[in-house]
Order: sequence, then C-alpha cells, then structure tokens
Amino acid sequence: MQLIVFFAAKQWAMNFVEVGVPLIIGIVMRKLKHKARAEREAAFNPPPPVDDPDSPPGGVAETAIAVDNEAAAAVDEVEEEMLHRERWENDYFLTTEEGLFGDYMELMLQFGFITIFACAFPMGPALALANN
Repeated sequence: MQLIVFFAAKQWAMNFVEVGVPLIIGIVMRKLKHKARAEREAAFNPPPPVDDPDSPPGGVAETAIAVDNEAAAAVDEVEEEMLHRERWENDYFLTTEEGLFGDYMELMLQFGFITIFACAFPMGPALALANN
C-alpha cells in the first residue's frame, strides 16, 4: 500500500505542484494586474473640476485636463513599450532559474525505488513510465 502511495499519489501531487500552482499564480497575478491598471486609470482620469462660469476661458479645468492627458500618455507609452518587447525579454521575467538538481534527484529516487521494490510492486515501473 505504501508503494502505491509513493508511485501514484506522490506523482500526482508533484505534477499538481509543477503545473497547477504556476497556473493558479498566473491567474491571480493577471487579476491583480488588471485591478492595478484600473486603479491607475481611475487615478489618471479623475472627473474634471468645474470652472466658475464667470472665470475667463483656459481656467483650472482645462489645465487639469491637459495635465491628466500628459500623464495618461506617459502611462500608455510605458505599456506600449512592454507590449513590443521581444518574446524572450518577457519570458525572462516569468520565473527564476531553479536548476535541474531537484529533477535529477527525483528521478534517481524513483529509479532506486523501482529497482528495490520491483518484485514487491510489479506495477511500479509502469507508473514511473507513465509519470515520465
């Protein structure tokens, strides 16, 4: 029974950690990015102040709108630059390099368990093959 847990359940759990967790983190990060973008747009696009009808043209409202338009243009320029980066530049920032030592260690442990317990659990090599 313990060998079934090692070869089947552990592999499913590790596959979830390797595939499911980054997927969930990506979804959460996208939602946070959209929320931050909406907050930033709300900060750069406040409702314009109302001028006093007796003031001359070119008052406070027009100046505030001009400043808001300049700030929005700067934000759009940065976002445009991010969209036009090369694919490898965007991929570079996705994950940090963790190395292959952990993967090789997992394979060596799996090979050792298959070698030692092949007689006690004949289905072990088939599960290991399915996993890799």
